[in-house]
Amino acid sequence: MDRRKAFHYRDRAESFLKLMRLGANSDIVEGYLGEQLVDYEDATALLAVHASIAFADAVLIHLTGERCAAQNHKEAVRMLRRACGRRELGDTGIRHFTWLLAHKDDFSYLDRRVPSDDVKQAVDHTEKFTAWVYNVLPDLGEQQQ
Repeated sequence: MDRRKAFHYRDRAESFLKLMRLGANSDIVEGYLGEQLVDYEDATALLAVHASIAFADAVLIHLTGERCAAQNHKEAVRMLRRACGRRELGDTGIRHFTWLLAHKDDFSYLDRRVPSDDVKQAVDHTEKFTAWVYNVLPDLGEQQQ
């Protein structure tokens, strides 16, 4: 795969990230829109997960030229650890991605709303994973040539 595709996945991740941040912002949801934050929390949690998956794909393509094609996204964790190890990059941020993947099915398929505390944790883990991505691969944050 063309490594420039990493920027496509980075842009996708950033679009999920922007909407996640809007959905988590009570000033916007409650103040500006006049709606309840709780009505946005399920979507916010899923946007957090999908932002991290897209960032993981961007990192993998950038480092290896391949993204994780497995249906089980946990394979992406193994691929990230392997790719970071080969390049001697720190992999501490991957634990945030792992947390998000561990909660993905609950956020998607449970017969109840995602608890507010879980939403806050999902946003926090996504922000930390995003910071790790740009810390270990600062050139991924640059504009595509």
